[in-house]
Amino acid sequence: MLNKIISFFFTRTTNNNEGSASERNVAPPLHKNKLEPHLSNQNVVRETKDRSTPSTSNSPKKKVINDSSPESKNITPHKVLRFLRGSQGFDRSVTWCINNIIPARSLGAIVAPSSSLKSFIAIDLACSISAGMDWCGNSVTQGATLYVAAEGALGASRRIRGWEIKNDVDAKNLFVLDHSIFLTSHADKSALISMITSIEKENNVKFTLIILDTLARNFSGDENTQKDMGEFINECDSLKSEIGCSVLLIHHTGKDTSKGGRGSSSLRAACDYEFQIQRIHNTHSANFICTKQKDAEEHPPVEICLETINLGIFDDEGIEITTLVKSSDSIVKQTTNNELANRMFLFIEEQPDGKTTRKQMREHLYPLQDKLDDKERKQLQRAITELLRSDRIRIAQQGKRAEDGDEISVL
Repeated sequence: MLNKIISFFFTRTTNNNEGSASERNVAPPLHKNKLEPHLSNQNVVRETKDRSTPSTSNSPKKKVINDSSPESKNITPHKVLRFLRGSQGFDRSVTWCINNIIPARSLGAIVAPSSSLKSFIAIDLACSISAGMDWCGNSVTQGATLYVAAEGALGASRRIRGWEIKNDVDAKNLFVLDHSIFLTSHADKSALISMITSIEKENNVKFTLIILDTLARNFSGDENTQKDMGEFINECDSLKSEIGCSVLLIHHTGKDTSKGGRGSSSLRAACDYEFQIQRIHNTHSANFICTKQKDAEEHPPVEICLETINLGIFDDEGIEITTLVKSSDSIVKQTTNNELANRMFLFIEEQPDGKTTRKQMREHLYPLQDKLDDKERKQLQRAITELLRSDRIRIAQQGKRAEDGDEISVL
């Protein structure tokens, strides 16, 4: 029986009213080591020149403003600022949604080109968190998950059902929103927070992760401009603070996949973590690669293998509908301390039949460079030697010396 997917619809309204001058913050005085709010029962004293009455003295008169006066109402209390001294807090541990993958209360991204299996992997992450099931050997903190399926809820629901069949578990704490949500819209964001709050109260759950699939479908500005991207990032940060959860963005690469996510670089800079997905040629498998983990060690690459699952439903022609789910064959890749060697191995593995040439590999690792300098040549040779010693590749050399046409393949 198909799991119920809870979808919420609402009408967007536009609210462009700026805060009035009386609503703007006025900096309070410094008190010891923190900024403290003004006390509501105190008078505010300001020094002013009395221009209406002549005075023989140059000293200013004291103008006392009663707390009930209109002028006193212009002053808005500030929140208390907190600070640390020296190395205080260095021993705090990182808390996780998925251990070593997604930190708690964080902002991150999964970056991949189209047709790279990224939505399948994102749904697998969401289902695992909602059910409290380990993900690729990493422990999980169970919590409710919201999946914003802006590219289509039908495909998402079938993938979730496939996960349920494969794992024999109901993903009842995974909630799906079947349309875009624009966080920079006050109406959209308010409706989203209201919906989440209602779900938490009615179902006695706590949201730990919100997934926006994709960033482009939930972004109302120009993702190439720092200003628009900055506003979006600020709203993501505000959302995770208000809900107390992590926000995961599913994002496309540009035409040059080696340059990572498309658009403003301020997104990657703001992320606490980032993973890239590289599909293995002509397969239902992909490499899940950590490219940033701000407060912990980067997780080794994971080869995620997907298998076909029958959903028990049929189309109009009587053909059974299927989907893909993560199989138990998914493994954490063997890695070395040589980052270049790891990148090299993943590139070779993604090629047709797991083969490439020295020239193709060099052009991938050092794009837009006709020649390598001496340091780069030595780095490349060390990486090749590392992979040969660990029996991860073999080289079919054409002559006595290394040549561009030498074939390199994975073992």
